[in-house]
Amino acid sequence: MKKRTLLIVIVAVALALLTTTGFALAKTLSVDKITGHPYYFMEDWGPTEIWNRIEVKENPHTHVLSGLITVKITNPFNFSFR
Repeated sequence: MKKRTLLIVIVAVALALLTTTGFALAKTLSVDKITGHPYYFMEDWGPTEIWNRIEVKENPHTHVLSGLITVKITNPFNFSFR
């Protein structure tokens, strides 16, 4: 009986260790990124719309950010500009 209990405990500890190690490795090897498409309507500026597009990724080895951030502001009384 004691051998069976000891074997179950060893297997349970090994599985827990493998699971936590797997999650830690998956997190460190994943690419961190920020993405989004926020929209704002500014009534104080007249009927002005602000469109944002964000796609930024981090290089996991050098920790350098790269990507694209685009802002477009539109107003029917003025021309659009970026």
